[in-house]
Order: sequence, then structure tokens, then C-alpha cells
Amino acid sequence: MDNKIPVFFILLLLIISGCSQKASEQVKQVTEKDCGSDLTCYAEQVRACSNAKWYKTSGAQQAEMKVLGKEEGVCVTHFQSADKEMTCRVPLESLSAVTVENLLAGLPAQQICEGSFLDAISPSEKANALNDKITQTGPLTYSQARVDALNEFDSFFMQEFPYEQLKNVNTYISSDFYKLINKRMDALSKEIKSYQVPEGKIKIWYVYNMGVIAKTSKVTVGFDIAGTYVDPSMASLVKDLDILILSHPHADHFDPAVVKEALNNGVKVVVPEDKVRMQMMNVGGTTYKSIFKDANGISMKEAITQAYGLTSEGIITVEDKKTIDIKGVKITGFSAVHEYPNQENLLKETPVMWFYVNIPEAKLLHTGDGYISDPKVSFADKNLDLFLVHYVDDSIMEYYYNLAPNTKYFIPLHLHEVGHGKAIFDFGIFKQALDQYSDKGNLKLMKKGETAAKFVPMIWGESIEL
Repeated sequence: MDNKIPVFFILLLLIISGCSQKASEQVKQVTEKDCGSDLTCYAEQVRACSNAKWYKTSGAQQAEMKVLGKEEGVCVTHFQSADKEMTCRVPLESLSAVTVENLLAGLPAQQICEGSFLDAISPSEKANALNDKITQTGPLTYSQARVDALNEFDSFFMQEFPYEQLKNVNTYISSDFYKLINKRMDALSKEIKSYQVPEGKIKIWYVYNMGVIAKTSKVTVGFDIAGTYVDPSMASLVKDLDILILSHPHADHFDPAVVKEALNNGVKVVVPEDKVRMQMMNVGGTTYKSIFKDANGISMKEAITQAYGLTSEGIITVEDKKTIDIKGVKITGFSAVHEYPNQENLLKETPVMWFYVNIPEAKLLHTGDGYISDPKVSFADKNLDLFLVHYVDDSIMEYYYNLAPNTKYFIPLHLHEVGHGKAIFDFGIFKQALDQYSDKGNLKLMKKGETAAKFVPMIWGESIEL
């Protein structure tokens, strides 16, 4: 999905960019820096509010963005495309937060921008209504209203599914899907940054796909934060982490834009240790870099730094059944096999690891994708607080439960992942997961019946505190 990322950088630039002749006349014109299509250059000029322009032509699509300069405590910017324009006056104190990966910087577009593009990105009545319904129900309390909200989210997801729209930035940003996820990511970002977790407690936020952030009063840990191809603002979520744990190098779990942002902010990035090779793959007409196990290959750290232009400083690898300690957080890796129905055989060679994480306030297990390689491994004696699982169906939930029967909360993840195409409708929406949801909010299994463990389906941006 690498070829989509530049398009979404454009999307974020649009949020803080606008265009009108009136704005051009109001700001004193000086020599502007021509950044061409260099987004890093343009982001630097935005931070300095120094006159600059950025432009890109892709087929019939054209876009131009300009920083016009300072005006009474704000930076005036503009965007112009063939059929949309928008003017924004960004408070100067907000500019320091601007990066290539996150040009939103938490800006209230509705308050500081005007123009036809603003209407395109404003949440629709439909998206607002669903968001309100989600907000009014809580993940930890079973109720018919909660079930209705989950089912309604399914219907919204299937009706507004944006897989084809991702190829066209103007179409995608006008979609109800984008408006909803962007609204929820914006609220999530602000809450994670500002929320003070009480001593002895842990708060868990669900981001997207297998992405989760766990925060205590002392440490913040992220798991598989990825998905800038759906909403680029996800990259900004990792800036305040202490640790980012990544299960395997697939785009929906390992996002180069996210990892770069983490490393640039001093976050320790944890990945599986393995010998691997890099290989180009073509899926659906898209060519991208992939990493597979290879006994004669190079180290995982070397592979991901080469493949994605990352710095190796800050990247920490974990061997199978070995434990590392970062800021009092004990992290143990367990090698897994990436194996699911109807997958390509080559994917079985993906280096994958489950991570058992012992934070003083809670014990968590995150699966990434696949099954534990060693059939003798059990977590029955760990008394897990949270088991963050890749949900597929009842049989895999039975597998998870047998591995860790004393778990307090099972969180079914890897749902509603856009990059999998419409195949996700068959195994990755709440419709299937609700089969395991008893009317007491417990995990219900076909063979064992209702268990004592809680089963907690969550929607992007939701949180629970334990």
C-alpha cells in the first residue's frame, strides 16, 4: 500500500491549506520557496510560516498548496484544486506540531478555515448520528443499545466501504467513512494525550485493526499502530508513547510513517528477531516491499531499516521466548505462524510474534496474526488481564481460550480492516464476533458455552479502564 501514502499526505495538507484571491491580496507577497512535490520541504515552510508552494499532478488530478505568510497572529495558507478551494488561518502557536506525517496538528478546521473544501471534509449528519450512538454506549456494559450500535457500525462500514475510493483523494475525503474515522481519531488523539490515568489503573484505547494503546500513570505502550492509508493522523498517536510493539511487517500492522514518527520522538520500537530476506510482491496491481523468513538472510532490524529508510537506533528486537525490560515493562516474544484460511502460502513465511507484556498494573497478550509456533506454550498460569486477539471465528476463539482460560477480558480485534478488501465482510466484522457475545457480556463458545471471561468488542477510538 506504499503507493497510497503520498495521496494521503496531500489529504492532511488540505486540512491546513486553503485558497482565495482575497487571502492572497491581504498577505504581503515575498519571494516564495518552490518545494515542488517535496512534502518535507513544504512541512518545514509551514512550521516557519515562510512563503512556499507545493504542487503535484497525478493523471487528471492537480493540486497546489501555498503558505502565504503571517497575518495578525496567524499563518495564512491556501489550497486549490480543479473544483475545490479552502483558506485557513492557522494560529502561529500551533505550527510547531506540524510534521509530514501529521499536518493536522489537532487543528479545528471548522473554526479556522473557509471554502468549498471545508464542506467536503465536514462530518455528515449520518456520520455524526452514528458517532453519537457509539459514544452513548460503553464497551464494558452489555445492553441491547450496545448491540444495536455494533450492528449499525457494521452496516455503515459495509455501505460506505471505501476500498475503491482510496485511489482518489477527492472522492475519499468526501466519503462518510473518512469523516467518521477522522472524527474519532481526532478525539482519540486528544484524549490519549490529556488523560491522566489514576495510580494503579490502566486505560486501553482501541485505534484501528490490531492497533491498541495502553497507558498507566507511568508508561504508555502501543501495539501494531498502523493505518495511515486510512487516516494519516494515526502517525501522530505514537509521539507520546514510551514503547511501540510491532508483531510483524505487514502494512496493516507495521506502518513506516508511524515507525518513523515514533523513532523521531525517542520511542523504543520493539520487533521480532529473525533471519529474513526482502522481496518485492505484487498484489492487486500494487508492488510493495515484503519481508519473509530466511535462515540465510539478514537480521530483522537490518531488513526494516533498509526497506523503509529507518534509523536503527531505538529499534529493539526480541527472540522467541526471551524477555526484555524497558522502563519496567517486561516484554516476552513468542514466535507464531501467519496462517489463516485462503491465504497465500508465502505468507506463512512472514516473521510474526505474539507479545506477552507485563506492566505492573496489568498483564496483556497481543497476538498480531497467526498461531503460536510451539504447541506446548500455555498462558493458563499468567492470569491475563487482557488478551488482544485477532478475531476470525468461534474456532479460533476456542483456541485462544484454551491457551489462556483465566483471562479476564478478551478483546476481538482485526475487524473492519479496509486494506483486506470486501473479503473482510466474511470474517472481520461484528456480525461474526457477536456470536461469541453473551447477554451478560461474557465470552460464549460453541463447545464450552458461556465462560467467566468478559468479551469486549470495541469500535475505533473507544477505551476501557481497569
